[in-house]
Amino acid sequence: KEYWLRPDATREAHRGDWLRSGDVGFLDAQGYLTISDRVKDMIISGAENIYPAEIEQLIMELPEIDSAAVIGVPDERWGEVPIAILLARKEITADRVLGHLAGQIAKYKIPRRVHFVDELPYNETGKLLRRELRRRLDETVSASASYGRSAACAESRSRAAATSSSVTAAPRSARKWIRTAMQGGYGSNRAWHTFSWTCVLD
Repeated sequence: KEYWLRPDATREAHRGDWLRSGDVGFLDAQGYLTISDRVKDMIISGAENIYPAEIEQLIMELPEIDSAAVIGVPDERWGEVPIAILLARKEITADRVLGHLAGQIAKYKIPRRVHFVDELPYNETGKLLRRELRRRLDETVSASASYGRSAACAESRSRAAATSSSVTAAPRSARKWIRTAMQGGYGSNRAWHTFSWTCVLD
C-alpha cells in the first residue's frame, strides 16, 4: 500500500512491517484500544500536549453548539495556544462555552479565544479541513491588521456592538470571518469580550 504519487509520505508512514497511521490512542485495563486523536492535530503549548478532540467533545455537550473545531495558533510565550471555532445552532456566548470547560480540563487546555462562524470547512467524507480553517484564519489576521487593532480594542473596551460597518475596510473574502471573530456571542445579543480576535488579554 502507498500514497498516490507521494513516495515521501509512503516512506514516512512505513517502518518495517509497521504502518504509522498518525493516530493517537491508549489501551484501557481490559486491553481495548481507544483512538483519541491525530498526531498532526496535536497542539504543543509550552511542554504540554493538547489534543483538540478532547476539547471539542466537551464543547459539543452544549446543546447550543452544532459543530466545534479546536486548532493551535502561534503564541510568543507558549509556542502554540488553542482556540475554538464554533458553529452554533442557538444563541450562546463565549463566556458560556468557557464556563462549561472550566473545571473539566486543565487550564492550559482551555481555548484562549472563542470564535463563532457561519460554517466550518469539511470535505466530501465529512472530515474537518483544519488546514483550510487555518488558512481562513490567516486571512482574517491579515485583514484584521489592516482594519486597525487599536481602533478595535478601543471599541472592545467600550463593549460596542459589532456591525457590518466595522469591517468595511477589510477585503471582501475576509469580512465575514472578521465580523464573527470579533463577536463574543451568537444571535441578536452580541457582546464584546476581551478575548475577541483583535484585542486579547493573556
